[in-house]
Amino acid sequence: MSSDSGSAGSHYAAKPWLGLLSPAQRAPLAPPPSVLHAFREAVARAPERTALAYFDGRIDYAQADALSDSIAGRLAAEGVRPGDRVAVMLQNTPHFVLAVLAAWKAGAVVVPLNPMYKSAEVGHVLRDSGAGVLVCEGGAWEAYLRGAVRGSAVRFVLTARDTDFQTRDDPRVFPGPAAQASPGRALATGSPAPAAAPGSRCAEPSPTRPSTVPASDAGAAPADPGLHPRTPAPRTPAVPEGAQTPTGPQAAPPEAGRDRAQTLTGPGSALAGPGDARAPAGPGAESPEAGREELQDQAGLRHAQVSAGPEAESPEAGRDRARILAGPGSALAGPGDARAPAGPEGGYAPAGEAAAQVPVVRGLFTVARQGHPAPANPGPTAADIALIGYTSGTSGTPKGAMNPHGALMHNATRQVTGHPLPEGATYFALAPLFHITGMVCELAACFANAGTLVLAHRFEAGAVLDAFLEHRPAYTVGPATAFMALAAHPAVTRDHFASFQVISSGGAPLPPALVDRLRTAFGFYLRNGYGLTETTAASASVPVHLEAPVDPASGTLSVGLPGADTVVRVLDEQGAEVPFGETGEIAVRGPQVVPGYWGLPAETAEAFPGGELRTGDVGFMDEDGWLYVVDRKKDMINASGFKVWPREVEDVLYAHPAVREAAVVGVPDPYRGENVKAYVSLRPGASADPEELSAHCAARLAAYKYPRRVEILPVLPKTTSGKILRRELRDRG
Repeated sequence: MSSDSGSAGSHYAAKPWLGLLSPAQRAPLAPPPSVLHAFREAVARAPERTALAYFDGRIDYAQADALSDSIAGRLAAEGVRPGDRVAVMLQNTPHFVLAVLAAWKAGAVVVPLNPMYKSAEVGHVLRDSGAGVLVCEGGAWEAYLRGAVRGSAVRFVLTARDTDFQTRDDPRVFPGPAAQASPGRALATGSPAPAAAPGSRCAEPSPTRPSTVPASDAGAAPADPGLHPRTPAPRTPAVPEGAQTPTGPQAAPPEAGRDRAQTLTGPGSALAGPGDARAPAGPGAESPEAGREELQDQAGLRHAQVSAGPEAESPEAGRDRARILAGPGSALAGPGDARAPAGPEGGYAPAGEAAAQVPVVRGLFTVARQGHPAPANPGPTAADIALIGYTSGTSGTPKGAMNPHGALMHNATRQVTGHPLPEGATYFALAPLFHITGMVCELAACFANAGTLVLAHRFEAGAVLDAFLEHRPAYTVGPATAFMALAAHPAVTRDHFASFQVISSGGAPLPPALVDRLRTAFGFYLRNGYGLTETTAASASVPVHLEAPVDPASGTLSVGLPGADTVVRVLDEQGAEVPFGETGEIAVRGPQVVPGYWGLPAETAEAFPGGELRTGDVGFMDEDGWLYVVDRKKDMINASGFKVWPREVEDVLYAHPAVREAAVVGVPDPYRGENVKAYVSLRPGASADPEELSAHCAARLAAYKYPRRVEILPVLPKTTSGKILRRELRDRG
């Protein structure tokens, strides 16, 4: 049978799933060219609607437009031009969204980075992408990222403080004495800033935990708290003069920029906030709440938090707190930092011999408030690259998938038209925004619907449940492990999920038993989905008017139906289509499929023959068009939705002096889907125990990559040619 998906003989090209889609899902799409265009349309329609909610902080669409304009203007002033790469390494905070919008306004390509990455991982992506700008958390910059950028093209760094844009300082999310020692910050009315949602039953005090900066990367001086003032910009009734308009950016004269800066900062506005007392953890430091941190590691919602010790505060500091935090007509008042930035614009000049070798560093929060006019740029086209999302592939080396703006908007628009959410609905960012699922299904879909995006920094089950009550979101998506943690929280009730109209899961296998358990206990149906970075998130999902079937033979829950514009096929080893019901490699063609990998033409040709993605995943499709993913052709390990390539872990193990042979496999785990397990044999006369080898990897790899289990064998099984048999080890595990 022909491998051409458009051939007359292709039963997959006939799209049997179309009959199950709703009329809205089958209707042709005419999406805007980019998420930036959708955002500008939302600014025009609802400038005073809340765009971003972050604990007790609120930023409306006009403000988000103005703040991101200023950042874009500064990026342009630093030499960023269309097509340049801007790396963004942040948690789910307003800084992330503003930085992404600003990069797109400057015509740049965003390179999202997992905040759990360590020095070597960050360095590889920066060097491979050629990023000239890095946006990161200030404590992480001081702790280890300053060293990671060496040898890269990074020349300008914007640092952020996670506690900006809010005053609640929930100690469950922001652990540390500083967060717990500043309860005096209050609303202008005099009432204390709430620690959790009204009526919440999930707020539980948690002990102060040590910071989680990777031990191997710690040791640099802590961040200067004066670099990251916490006072957000005041609310403005409309986009200030000189700002980028919803229909396109306009060049602004110098005086407009000055007026804009005055509008954003306001007379007497304070530019300082209390400093954090969190300090980096020492090597091998253990959290007393390891279980909670482990979940955050798995969900990709936690990373190093480091900042400086507390500073003396000025009695006058913090007056005229910006209204951006509390909504129209109110202001937040509270103490601020007395410590001024060491350099201009919230930045500092590096000292010592390394001064000439490190990039210029500025505070993102300060730059956002300076009123720089956005560069004159009509906006990206649908074919322009929006993101370079790094994902491991068949070679084991992280490769950058080039996601076009049009691909993001296609999937985001399909989600909006396929979900029964009203315009302006509230979306909760449970998945990390640096992940393609969060970027498309949360950020892009929210802006396409002119909605409100609720951010909670990182996953903490109690804080997330409180946010559900406070913000009453209509939609969220996250890995199965996150829903397991929410369901296990002692204070969870059905009311926490009562506002949701659609809840989806993606990025990791979804057990049918979990779907049933959640519906019985909490009354919602968790919808499955399937996608990859290379398909710009979803390539199949469960429509809102249907429920996914379970394959009676294997017990596998279907991942859903392809979209109306997508062709999914199942192929044999020769690339020919297999009949419905038979397993083979899943291949995807459609407007959401990326054109290839950054700078890798040979790998692109191999993975995208004729523009069709060969996923490496094994599955089958039934006659109605329901797709089932049953295994992976590749040896990739999927731990809670994050891909781990065994060779990368093995290379780290081989660096240990006692290791002779190493093999890493994925073993079934009821919580993570898969767990990373290592098998090693030792050099003659050498000694090492499993705990030592696991710690060796933990110090050099992101938390979701290192093996929690290590088994030492006398010798590893091999083929006659000497190749280690991972298959036998996987069966053993």
